Amino acid sequence: MDRTVTFSGGFVPDASVSIPSSKSYIHRMAICAALSDGVSTISNVNFSNDITATLGCLETLGCKSVVTDDKIEIHGGKFTDDLKLYNCDESASTLRFMIPVVLAAAGKGKFTGTPTLMKRPLDTYFDMFSDNGIAYDYKAGEYLKAEGGFVKDEYSLDGSVSSQFITGILLALAYLGGRRKLNIIGNLSSAPYVDITREVMQQFGVKVDFGGNAFIIDGSGKFIPQNVIAQGDYSQSAFYLAAAVMGGRITLKNLSLTTSQGDAVIVDLVEKMGGKITKTADGIVAEKSQLKSLGVIDAEDFPDIVPPLALMCTQCIGDTTITNVSRLKIKESNRLLAVQTLLNQLGAEVKIDDNNMYIKGEAHLHGAEVSAFNDHRIAMTAAVAAVAADGSITIKESESVKKSYPKFFDDFVKLGGISVE
Repeated sequence: MDRTVTFSGGFVPDASVSIPSSKSYIHRMAICAALSDGVSTISNVNFSNDITATLGCLETLGCKSVVTDDKIEIHGGKFTDDLKLYNCDESASTLRFMIPVVLAAAGKGKFTGTPTLMKRPLDTYFDMFSDNGIAYDYKAGEYLKAEGGFVKDEYSLDGSVSSQFITGILLALAYLGGRRKLNIIGNLSSAPYVDITREVMQQFGVKVDFGGNAFIIDGSGKFIPQNVIAQGDYSQSAFYLAAAVMGGRITLKNLSLTTSQGDAVIVDLVEKMGGKITKTADGIVAEKSQLKSLGVIDAEDFPDIVPPLALMCTQCIGDTTITNVSRLKIKESNRLLAVQTLLNQLGAEVKIDDNNMYIKGEAHLHGAEVSAFNDHRIAMTAAVAAVAADGSITIKESESVKKSYPKFFDDFVKLGGISVE
């Protein structure tokens, strides 16, 4: 779907936006609730395609969920041992979390999703499966069929590709009970996401310690039903911080000032770049600012905020290099190439190599017709770029925002933007 966005009249007076709840928390809360023997509720939920995919997979596993407004009631502990088809849609978190969880709870499963999802790397699991007698059949772009279980007390896993694999194994091993150990080979990628996993698991009664490059799961108990509240998502807040510092004053609501989210670093980065940020009782207030380059930014622990961060860097005084961005190539799109293409089409000068993005500052952005590459974060970056651009931006595949933030364009209009399909 083509959508043309314009932002020429400035933000509405007292512009504010309630930041959607964090998918990272909701995925983990829903799975922990399902692995609990009882009824749990998750409040402050903003639904998206990814969350719906996880709930659908949990239903397939045998866990009933009841959705009302912004709340999910999950009835856990009742699992099927039949071979069933788990449709993960386009959600990598759903796929990588559910594979080991289904094996632990049901012993077998067949997993599918969009062709793009089913081509994303799963070798980390395959290596582990081969070492532990778990049989699998994989057809890239179509499905994965796996059967087997986790019978040992100690496992090893490559930590350099994605923290999602680590989260999936930790959830599965905790469900099985007993004292378990997961050794991490190499560097632990996107460590803050594992911190969220540990935080949520502890909310549901399971303690996970980390030290000596290994996770130890406390064997004193299993998951306990809870009533929990999801935090606002800092990765989504990055788009509005970018909009504010480029164009005007916005209050960002529904953000916890105490969080395990690695993407919360966006607030500190914007402040260090010269962005005017104020933390109030109503929320985080950001205002139009003259930004200055930080020189080099290491994005190893926060890859999801690179698109709006790169956009802000085009408006800085001075040039910026964003490093450790190679994993962007295996997101919903080749996001490294997509960000470069988008910003160059809008008038910026951005170059990339295998692991770096080089951005020339003080770019004059203009309107253009651009592709979202069927990637929600590229679509939202393109829309926000309209705040700084002369002219309208037409975004192809704008519907991709449904993956994480279905109401994004509604909120964009409420702030003062114009959006026409």
